Amino acid sequence: MKVTRHILLTLIIAILVFGCSKKSGIEGKLVDAKGEPMSGIKMIARQVQPVKGYEQFEAVTGTDGYFNFPNVYPTADYTIMPWSDNWKTSVSVTIRSSAESQAVRIPGNMVVRFSVNNEGIITDIKTGFQWISAADRDVSWYAADKYAKGIRRGGYVDWRLPTRSDMRTLYDYSLKTEYKIDPIFQYNSSIAWTSENYDEKSAYGFSFDNGLEDWYKREQTNCDKILLVRTPR
Repeated sequence: MKVTRHILLTLIIAILVFGCSKKSGIEGKLVDAKGEPMSGIKMIARQVQPVKGYEQFEAVTGTDGYFNFPNVYPTADYTIMPWSDNWKTSVSVTIRSSAESQAVRIPGNMVVRFSVNNEGIITDIKTGFQWISAADRDVSWYAADKYAKGIRRGGYVDWRLPTRSDMRTLYDYSLKTEYKIDPIFQYNSSIAWTSENYDEKSAYGFSFDNGLEDWYKREQTNCDKILLVRTPR
């Protein structure tokens, strides 16, 4: 009887130690482009090479923007991202969890600057501007201007072609992508028209591969992307 109890106790200890040991932790903080904590945001931790039972975890940011995944698989790569049914962002970070029973902190804060809603309106938290990224085709300045004046999206009628200064707020040389603009814009061309004229027959275009501005004849169609902007009142 004593032997049986001893075996049973040994099995329970083994289950507790070995069955529950494969857990690690990942924690971090989510803020907006102004450094303000983003509270009540669902966070997803998705395992890069899934292990059954550890493929995906969810957490919600607190009032201070902090989130914690306490039960992820140890020494495994996870992609962490915010998630919402109403908007999306390109922000994500891939990090390796630590050894068993330890937690790893995401370096720095996860910063959300751009988000896109279900209508395709991109909000820039840093500047307050709202953007539409459209028309992956060769367009003249006249066609782009007509498109801007005719679009009705989000209940707004004040969409316009951006100025060169507006475009510069989007250019980000630090990005390790072909075009130096946030991936949320799904930008796959080089030059976009601005609203600014060079002379009576020409207007400026902005290049997101190098940040340069140059003028083109308005009837030319070498600008193959339309970006529209509005400034919320």
